[in-house]
Amino acid sequence: MTQQRTTLADLILVVRYLLKFSAEERTIKSQAVFAQANEAATYLKVTGRAHPFYGDGTLSAVVLRHGFSGMPLDMNQDVLEAFHVVLGEFSHQQECHSYVSKSDPSRNAMSWITSLHLFFRAYLR
Repeated sequence: MTQQRTTLADLILVVRYLLKFSAEERTIKSQAVFAQANEAATYLKVTGRAHPFYGDGTLSAVVLRHGFSGMPLDMNQDVLEAFHVVLGEFSHQQECHSYVSKSDPSRNAMSWITSLHLFFRAYLR
């Protein structure tokens, strides 16, 4: 995985992007955003320039190029389900690529995100 470090703001923008789509489409759209961010990060690493369409390898750069919806003021079922999809894909990306070393401070953030994902999974059942 060559994607840039992911922030909570990145994840929220992906959620806002997914809110444009039906619940059935969200998993595929989420996977596409993460794949495009990885492609852009690889392009940046190889060429030293941002990808012409996907940007600098961050999730935010990809979403900003695709557009996104407004964030509702309340955490309704639709928003929670979109968060669940994004956190699931983020966790999957981390497991598949497991580039976080034990001494990396972002390891604590990964633990927090995994806990949040488990919370959403339990809440949505």
